[in-house]
Formats: sequence, C-alpha cells, structure tokens
Amino acid sequence: MLEDGLCPPHVSHVVHFGVFEADLLAGELRKHGLKVRIQEQPFRVLAMLLGQAGQIVTREELRKELWPADTFVDFEHGLNAAINRLRGALGDPADNPRFVETLHRHGYRFIAPVVGADGSSPAVAPVSSLAIPVAAVSDRRPAVGTPPLQKRRRLAIALAGAVVMAGAVLAYWLTRPPAPPRELTERRLTGNPSDNPVNQGVISPDGKYLAYGDQVGLHLKLLQTGEVLNIPQPEGRAPDFYMWWPTAWFPDGTRFIASAYEPGKPTSAWVVSVMGGPPHKLRDNASVWAVSPDGKLIAFGNSLAPGVYDELQVMDAQGEDPRRLVAGSENERVYQAAWSPDGQRIAYGRCHRAADKWVWTIESRDLKGGQPTVIASDPRVELTFAWLPDGRFVYSMFEPESVRGESNVWEVRVDTKTGKPVSKPRRITNWRETNVMDVRGSSDGKQLTVTKATSQEHVYVGELEAGGRRVKNLRPLILEESGDFPSHWMPDGKAVLFASNRNGTWGIYKQELDQSTAQPVVTGPDYKEWPVVSPDGSWILYLSRASPEFTATTAVRIIRVPTSGGPAQQVLEGHGIAYLACARSPATLCVFSEESPDHKQLIFSGFEPSQEARRRELTRVNSMRSGTWGFYSWDLSPDGSRLAFTQNDMLEGHIQILPLAGGEVGEVNVKGWSNLFSLFWAAEGSGLFVSADPTGTKATLLHVDLNGRSQVLWQQQFLPDAGGTGIPSPDGHHLAMVGGSTDNNVWLLENF
Repeated sequence: MLEDGLCPPHVSHVVHFGVFEADLLAGELRKHGLKVRIQEQPFRVLAMLLGQAGQIVTREELRKELWPADTFVDFEHGLNAAINRLRGALGDPADNPRFVETLHRHGYRFIAPVVGADGSSPAVAPVSSLAIPVAAVSDRRPAVGTPPLQKRRRLAIALAGAVVMAGAVLAYWLTRPPAPPRELTERRLTGNPSDNPVNQGVISPDGKYLAYGDQVGLHLKLLQTGEVLNIPQPEGRAPDFYMWWPTAWFPDGTRFIASAYEPGKPTSAWVVSVMGGPPHKLRDNASVWAVSPDGKLIAFGNSLAPGVYDELQVMDAQGEDPRRLVAGSENERVYQAAWSPDGQRIAYGRCHRAADKWVWTIESRDLKGGQPTVIASDPRVELTFAWLPDGRFVYSMFEPESVRGESNVWEVRVDTKTGKPVSKPRRITNWRETNVMDVRGSSDGKQLTVTKATSQEHVYVGELEAGGRRVKNLRPLILEESGDFPSHWMPDGKAVLFASNRNGTWGIYKQELDQSTAQPVVTGPDYKEWPVVSPDGSWILYLSRASPEFTATTAVRIIRVPTSGGPAQQVLEGHGIAYLACARSPATLCVFSEESPDHKQLIFSGFEPSQEARRRELTRVNSMRSGTWGFYSWDLSPDGSRLAFTQNDMLEGHIQILPLAGGEVGEVNVKGWSNLFSLFWAAEGSGLFVSADPTGTKATLLHVDLNGRSQVLWQQQFLPDAGGTGIPSPDGHHLAMVGGSTDNNVWLLENF
C-alpha cells in the first residue's frame, strides 16, 4: 500500500466505467466483478488515460511516463502493442470506440464517463505514485559518526517536505480528470402542431431569442417568457405570400438573415431586425446561409430555382459587392455554408455526379484561395451543418437502410487552419424515426438548435365521383404504423397492392378494401418495391435488388409471381430500374425505364410479361430540364399507347405525353402549379392524378385533364416524399392515396 500522505485527499484508487472496474492500487481490471486478464504495461496506459479522462494524452506524454529514456525498447512498437492489448481486454474496437479514442498522430483520449466507488467524480492518483512500493519510503537515520549540523538538516528536511507537498499538489491538479460528461439534454423550443410545421429555427447569440418560420409566417420567440412576436410580412404582400427559413444571426444579436420563397420564383435573401419593422430584401435569386464571425460578410447560394444553387458567393452585410467562392457546373451543385471560428475558411456542401451515382461531400476552403479539403464524405451525409467555436464540426447523417429519411446528429473535430478532420466522427444523438432537417450552433458553441421531424405515412382510400374530380368517404385503409407505399390495384379493384417494411424487410402485400389486415404476396431478404399487375391479370410483377442502396448502375431484377399464388420467377434484369408500369387488357405491354450511360436521357423499354421476356426500346426523353435538377415520374396509359412523363420543376408544371407508336409529343401545362412529383393515369385515360408541392411544404393531389385544367382533390401539410400520391382503381370507382402526419419543431441540445 501507499503511505498516508503520498496522494492528495479524496484521490480514488478504484474507478468505474461502463461495466468495468479498475483497481489502480492492485493493478486489477474487473468486468461485472470478474477479474480480466491484462498485462502490466497496458494497465499502466489505462491508468494514465483514466487520470486524464476526457483529455488528449499525447504519445510523447505516454513515452515519458511509461517508457523513460533509459528504457531500451522500441517505444512505437511497445505503445501500439499495449494499446491493442488494452482494446482487447476492454472489447473496444478502434473503428467504433466506447472507451479509448485514437487521435491520429496526436495520442489517445478516454471518452467514457468515469466515476469513483461511491459514484462521485474521482481524482485518479498519478501513475508514477502507484509505482512506489511501501519500502521505498522509510525512516533513514544518518550513519554513525555523522556530524549533527542540526540547523542545516532541519532546513533541508523542511525544504524537501515542501517540495514533496508541492509536487503532490501539482500532480493532483495536473492529473485530476474533468467531471464525467453530462448527459445530453433536449428541450423543445417550439410546439407547432402537425398542420403548421416549422420550416427552420435559429437561436440568437445571447440565447434569448429564437427566430423561426412556419406555414403562417416569420416569428421571434423570447425563450425566457415564451412570448412569440410575429414579424410582419414585407409591405404590400398577402399574409401567406412568403415561406421563411431563418438561417443565422449577426454577432450583435440585433438582426438575423432569412431566405424566403415565393411560389413560382427563385429564393430571395432578406435581413430582419429585432427592433421592429418588416424584413428588408438584400437580393433576389439568392439563399442566405451564414454570417461571418465579425458580421461583415454573408455567405449565400446563387439560386437557379428553389433548392437549386450553382455557386457559393459572399456579399457584404448590406447585400452589396458579391463575389464567387465556389462554382458549380451542369453535374454539380452547392448547398449550405458555415464559417470557421476565425472566419478564414468556409465550409459548404457539394453534390456532384460521379460515374454511376451522386456523391455528397462537405468541404471547406480558405477565403484567400487554394484547394478545398474534405470534412466528410459519405453516401449518408446530409448537407446541414454547423462549425462550433471549439473546432467541432456538427452535421447530420442518414441512418443505414433509412425508410423515411431517418437521421441523427454527428460531430468531428476539425483543424480550423487546414480544414482537415483531426478525429473520427462521433454520434451525438440516437434518435429513432427522426429526420434532422437543420442544425445550428450558438455563438459560444454550448447549444445546438435542431429542427427535426418525425413522420408517419398512412394509406387512405376514397370513392371517386364527378368523373374523378371529387373524392368522398376518405378513410384509412392500412392501420399498421409501418412504411407502406401503394403502387397498383388488383384487377377486380377490390384490393390495393403495396410495398412495406412491416416485418423488418421489404415485402409485397395486398389488402382488401373490406379487411383490416394485409396479406403477404412475397417476402424475403431482398429489397422489393413497386408491385404492379400484368395486363391479363395473371401475374404480380415487382422490382427487386440486393439492398436499399440505389444508383444508375444498381442491378435490378423484374420478378413475377402468380396472382393465385406460387413461386417467384425472374422476368429480366437491368440497371437502375426505378419504375414499372403495365397496361390493361386487351393490351399486353409492360414498360420500365433506365438512365442512359451518360445520365442525360431516360430510356423506356417494353416487354410482355406473360411470354418469354424480350425487351425492346420504345422511346427516350431528356432527363433534365434547363435550370432544374431533380427527380421524375411517369406512367403508362391504360391502353398502352402513351406515356405521361414529368420532372421536378419548382418554377413550372409540365407534363409530356409521349406516343409509343410515333407521332408528335404532347405538352400539358398544369396552370398555377409547379414541382410535380408523382402522376398516374385516370382509369378511362382522359386525365391524370398528379401530386404537386410548389412551396416545398404542402402536398396537393390534383385531377388534371389533358388541357391542363386542374381540380384539387386533397391537401396535407408537409408530407413525406410519397405524400399526396393518388392511384385509381381499374374500374375508376376508388382512389388509393398516401397521406401522413409530421411533427416538425425546433429543439435545443446541450451537454453534447
């Protein structure tokens, strides 16, 4: 044992972390009370990391403490071996650590909470003190015949004692670990109902105000009292004219910037004063993203269309003197921006098309020029992020095999000078069924405002009347809370076909209109979607691929199963097949689409599913419109003679009618609507059921005739991507629709 007085008061020799207990005095590691075998040197490394839990212990510090200069060993090999043995004893993988984090070329950090035997935050004794045996401290008397020299001896003893005490106190303060990390706390700042979701919110530098926008307008909330002040709309505008997205405050806390969207026009940039008055426009065709730390510059995206930005630029605080920092291209876009703490670098999201897929990265660039550095590159990265004053970079990532866009908040430490990551990514939140819409940091870096959404799709069915221009008796069809996406009806019009993940994997199901439960058609480990019925009604066809990951080169099989039941059979295989449609008897045609190798066209091919499958190209269409960049939807007419095709366009609503037997391409302009994202032919082939979302926040289901005249059938606020889809039964009597509910609010995170 150590002699009394060698360690400062309240120093603990037994500490707990996770399921482990370390007895630093006995040199023992226990798991659930059972001793774990560990060699001396790995245990000494553990003791030193525990002594500075939460702090970086450099490799040089470990060398000086555990491998002194007179030790003749290969230090690099010895330390690496000790760390590996320590990880083995703790069951702690280096790529996903729970206890010991490796900081490349820097050292190591103990990241788990550490508590003493009594549950308090301990001060762990220095490693050097644990190595002193009892016999090393003894009462050594002078040899016989030594001259007394009492005064000098007393003085020397006093000085030595003072040095020892000072050293002990210094060692205590140097090795005293910080308090264990506090548990992440979450507090909801807005309480909007599902019919009025929040677009985005950002907290003021002093933490007193929250600026946020919703479907009603722009608001300022006093967080201490809960009082909400409504910001007036720009003069001369209707109350619901603009949709608002506040993005950042100026450092003095008296103003904030916001982007506004007017349906049918590109995004515009505004500044809002908390002193009162309406917003002041800075410039058109711009989405403002971030204010520099000194308040002199604003980073913004040059807006081609809402949500489409081809350049990252900066301007002064008055909206003048713009200059380009990052330029996009036909196959590249930029999204969002965040300033480094010193204001010398700027981070931005970048999306570009590689050979067979879209690549999403977060990069940063020095304002003075030079090559960009990559902060995060992952197929799951979302382009919403914040750069905190302490160098942490916070962003969101989709969860693996996400169904509804579920995502969580992550962080990585970044060198503010070079923009390079200096740690591995660390997850901050562990939310389930939550989509992170936006992340913003406070000026001191101690708080995060996160706009997050939780959504649930629902399949409804209603009765059509007035030639498909009105729907009545709308009711839920599928009562389970799972991801359910209908795409077709059974031939008799009495059951809906849909894909669902209700059992943990994606399968094909059908549900009768007069039943409360669904029946499985085909299940299994592969990813199945988009079921349709063959023209003669004898087969159910669907798309199958190995995993949810999808690119233009992903192998996709078209599979068929008998409608009466039986084994599945492969019809044909292609790449990047996303849609499938079949005509109705007496026609025999089914159609699927694939991207061309250069990604500039969509190729439509036909086959007859009841015969030996032989694909043949039917027609092609350009897959992009000038100034837009997004997704498409199409459907085959009931008689198999025409295709209706549309692409996302936030400014206009265009539908092309493509004749498959040759002839002139028709054009349907849906008057007063834009951003069309789903369409299905009406049962009689004289009109279309079209989904539109011109504001990006409200899905509307329309009946559109071939002259472009539209009738609103149904509207819901802020639906998931499939929201608003309408699929008519073959007899035209019913309509299956995808609706949903969403809770979309701003939350405050602390202790992250």
